[in-house]
Amino acid sequence: MMSMNVKKGLFAATAAATLCAGATADVVIVLPSGNFGAGQDFSMTSPPLSGTLTGIIFSYEYSNAAGASWAADMAATVGASQWGYFNRFCNGASINEGATGAPNNGTPINFTSATLPIGSPVTYTNETVLVGWGNSWNGGSGTMANVTLTLVGVSVGNGPTNPTGLGASTNLGSGSVLLTVTTFGGINPASTGISVNGDLSALGGGGSVAFFDNGTNGDVTALDGVFSYTTSVGSLADGDAYSVGFTVSDAESRSSSGAINGTVDLAGQTLATAAVPSGAGALDAISGFFGPNDVDIYKINICDAANFSATTFGGTTADTQLFLFNTDGFGVVANDDVPDGLPGDATLQSTITSALIPGNGDYYLAVTRYNTDPVDAGAALIWANTPFNTERSPDGAGAGNPLAAWTGASAGTSTYTIAFTGTCYPSSGPICGLADVGGVGGAPGADNHLDNNDFVVFIDYFFSQNPIADQGSTGGVAGADGVYDNNDFIVFIDNFFNAPASCR
Repeated sequence: MMSMNVKKGLFAATAAATLCAGATADVVIVLPSGNFGAGQDFSMTSPPLSGTLTGIIFSYEYSNAAGASWAADMAATVGASQWGYFNRFCNGASINEGATGAPNNGTPINFTSATLPIGSPVTYTNETVLVGWGNSWNGGSGTMANVTLTLVGVSVGNGPTNPTGLGASTNLGSGSVLLTVTTFGGINPASTGISVNGDLSALGGGGSVAFFDNGTNGDVTALDGVFSYTTSVGSLADGDAYSVGFTVSDAESRSSSGAINGTVDLAGQTLATAAVPSGAGALDAISGFFGPNDVDIYKINICDAANFSATTFGGTTADTQLFLFNTDGFGVVANDDVPDGLPGDATLQSTITSALIPGNGDYYLAVTRYNTDPVDAGAALIWANTPFNTERSPDGAGAGNPLAAWTGASAGTSTYTIAFTGTCYPSSGPICGLADVGGVGGAPGADNHLDNNDFVVFIDYFFSQNPIADQGSTGGVAGADGVYDNNDFIVFIDNFFNAPASCR
């Protein structure tokens, strides 16, 4: 259950009101947007409302990811797979309508009506209203935007209302989380000087801290009413639930409280937010937690490619998939269901062996539940959906491109363990020398892999006279001399091509 609040003061006698008899005013409630799965529940706290509720209108815009399994089931008039869709509830009757082509097999949206007596006079004062809705057809998912719930025939009362906030959490990987509170000002009078404080005790943060709306500390856009704070999850384990209480206040001495509820996810779904196991020597297993629509990526070092294996068989009851990428994000090998002839080949778990591993080095291993798959920047699948029970090099339309995002939905939660052979902790992998200065995307830093990213970063270091680029002295002899010249390039290139073969 996610907590949210009505956006105060956003109401009008709009054209929507004419859809239901007796409507004289509407209250528009703004719901969260984003990529949602088969069902969502939201709890809303209304401002003071009065009037006769004659109808409810739920509207949104929806854009599916390319390759979603339900795309073929949409009406032919949908076109570019984006459309508006709304349900009308007038005097208790449900009418499904699509603005430009509604899903022809969509499940009707259901509203909990216990506190919304359609057709009866109502007076709400901070009542809680539940809304249940879903956006998944035949297993597909996509992004919902401009999601609103209109209460037809009622209006906001004249009394003052408190500023409120909608909390959310975003896992950043490696034990970090971004906490946000989207604020809504009170009315009569309008709020000024809104601030947000959060209690980080549940994360081991030691009490109340001020959130930021100035473009720092994880805040994306300054002064947009969204307050943010980036922090660690402390000693919480993967899959642990937490609740961070917050208070929204204004300069008019009004306030309200809420909570940001989240679940720890130590592994992100991009290479930049991948979990990096800490340790030395052999890496035998990794355990984690699947949330809804979850993807977990881990950085590993394959230190014995001839004997490498990774398997979820025996470590979970979930229907898993394993995808291996190199440090540039290009696919190497994947498996959905354990290949025939291997232990667990009658299950829905996954195994990757040494068969398609090019050599030792650092890699990124992603584990998902069926059917969440990697796509490139054009939303093309890197691996085709079938066959299931084989190990495959990339064979989808996006096979030649690096990982950009993920598509597909999975519901529920579960734990998993990936067992390894031939695998070491990344920190104990091969040392690639002074030429190892760049990572994925030209990011500075060693990654135990030598490629064009190291040249990009070295050149940046050279022209900014970073001491890391001072690798050569007179005559192309290795060693710093405080001078940035062609000798540094000579030594860097020597270091690059003389590093162990496993570094490339």
